Amino acid sequence: MRPARITLCLVIAIVLTSTTACRTGQTGRAVGGGARTVREVNTSQEQTRRAAQTPTPATADYYNRAVGKARRGDLEGAIADLSEAIRIDPNDAYAYSLRGMLKQSRGDLDGATADYSEAIRIDPDKALAYYHRGMLKRNLGDLDGATADYSEAIRIDPDHAPAYTERGAAKQHLGDLDGAIADLSEAIRIDPDNVEGCLASAYNHRGMAKQRLGDLDGAIADYSEAIRIDPDYAPAYNNRGVIKARRGDLDGAIADYSEAIRINPAHGHAYNHRGISKVEAGDLDGAIIDYSEAIRIDPDNADVYYNRGMTLNEMGQCEAANADLEKANVEERFDCAPEA
Repeated sequence: MRPARITLCLVIAIVLTSTTACRTGQTGRAVGGGARTVREVNTSQEQTRRAAQTPTPATADYYNRAVGKARRGDLEGAIADLSEAIRIDPNDAYAYSLRGMLKQSRGDLDGATADYSEAIRIDPDKALAYYHRGMLKRNLGDLDGATADYSEAIRIDPDHAPAYTERGAAKQHLGDLDGAIADLSEAIRIDPDNVEGCLASAYNHRGMAKQRLGDLDGAIADYSEAIRIDPDYAPAYNNRGVIKARRGDLDGAIADYSEAIRINPAHGHAYNHRGISKVEAGDLDGAIIDYSEAIRIDPDNADVYYNRGMTLNEMGQCEAANADLEKANVEERFDCAPEA
């Protein structure tokens, strides 16, 4: 038996995308829709202010030298200086916090967790270590643990817009949509001038929560505001494209997906979504190209194999279609026997 029409089956592949990173001062970006990445050390003005409060006199020179090296990209040298500061004063919570940030940016997650936890043990009233440990937990998939750490950072520093942004994003992923909107709205209220570099992310995640609640107009407005704040924010283009496609604006959807791909050529979900819209617009050849690129980026994405298989069958390529359905790990197969 032939599966349902392409226009119905392809809906399973829609994925809203986000980043987890406040973007000011970053040297790298998390890619929406792909595997989460460890957040790069944030050297924005405000984060540096939070990190740089009164290191102990015995370690101040090492600490300041480490900050300078980190800003120049010499993470190994910065970590070495902070380790020396910690050797001199094992109770320097600031040195542990910053060393944790640098270790996290290098992918040493266990070392980063240990440093953040030690900073918290030494000085439980510093928001910075809670905030960065929360980000690390979120990147590892521990959203409940991340939310608890963000909440502690907010308790200590009620004007911590990044912590509200990250807690709102975590709540959105956990399904607490009203709570997510409340947190993200608070982040926007606290930092309307984007000093922290989190404003586009806050609007994008609030848009995702609104979209899941069915407020498509509100979601579109938030995605558009995220794009206005940061014209290179690929996830917002992808997410806005999803709503445009749902409303039948295929040209607008394809334009948004194309912009997401231009900004981030490794955005596999945007390729998949653009393929879906191209099918709807009748451009099956273009859809196959997009699905194939999405598969090249993520060879384990079963949804894209399914979509490509359905489209190949529409193009009369039954055996190739069944090969893709097999890779999609579904039971459906097309009957490729020639008609009598």
